[in-house]
Amino acid sequence: NAMITSWSGAVLRTTHMTGTATDLGSALGRMLSRFFRRGCSLRNFSDQDLDEHTVDRQKFVLMNCLLYSFIAGGVVGAGAYGCMELHS
Repeated sequence: NAMITSWSGAVLRTTHMTGTATDLGSALGRMLSRFFRRGCSLRNFSDQDLDEHTVDRQKFVLMNCLLYSFIAGGVVGAGAYGCMELHS
C-alpha cells in the first residue's frame, strides 16, 4: 500500500485510518533509514537528503495530527454519547 502511494506520487490517503498509519510508518522508516545510512549525523546529509528529510518530517507531523484527531474524535464522541445518549 505504501509502495503504491509512493510510486504514484500521492501526498496522502484519507480514505481510512489504516492508510494514515501506513503513511506514518513509511515516512518514519524513510527518515530513520536516511539517518542511519548517513552515520547517524545530520551533518553528513546532502542538500537532497535534507530536502527529502524535511518533506518526510512534515508528512510525519501531518499524519500524527490526523491520527490523534481521529482518536480524540472517538473519545469525544463516546463521551458525548454517554452524556446525551441518542441525541448525540
